[in-house]
Amino acid sequence: MLNPFLRIRLALVLEPWFREKARANQILGGRRSSNLTEATAVDVRFEIAGVARASTGNITKVKQLICRGAQSVIDALSNGEVTIHRAHSWLSRNQDIELRRYRIEKGITRKNRDLLKRQLAEQRNEMNCDLSSLANALETMPVELRAQVLIARANLEGPVLIVSSALLEVLQQQRGLPL
Repeated sequence: MLNPFLRIRLALVLEPWFREKARANQILGGRRSSNLTEATAVDVRFEIAGVARASTGNITKVKQLICRGAQSVIDALSNGEVTIHRAHSWLSRNQDIELRRYRIEKGITRKNRDLLKRQLAEQRNEMNCDLSSLANALETMPVELRAQVLIARANLEGPVLIVSSALLEVLQQQRGLPL
């Protein structure tokens, strides 16, 4: 079964036909020298929404996403990974970063959280770095590297800060962060 994004993309193929139908009705209404009745008026977006079984708002959003959406986001929409509304909310931001952040947050499932909790419990006593040392190291990190750091949210219990091994290596190399 096709997801809403794909249904709308397919239905948009009919847009020129609906526009022509609307134009013909306008011309016909003008010849009668009376306003077009509600029954003969053609709302192109409404007609496309009916064919796609979607809302008229999503028709507009999909058209904007097709024009301005990053290819990675279009692919994620096509395979149903992301909703039209979510992808549309990313149009004014860096879409690739937003998609990456979404995938990371979504990827931390219950099973992963449980595994992460166990790993944190095991490593708690191994880490000799405090939050202040880490903050200082991040502050002195070169701007171009800081721009690449992704901050993601994970629903874990208690105050937990997770830092990737790659970031820790960078911080250790630049300042000798004790870990």
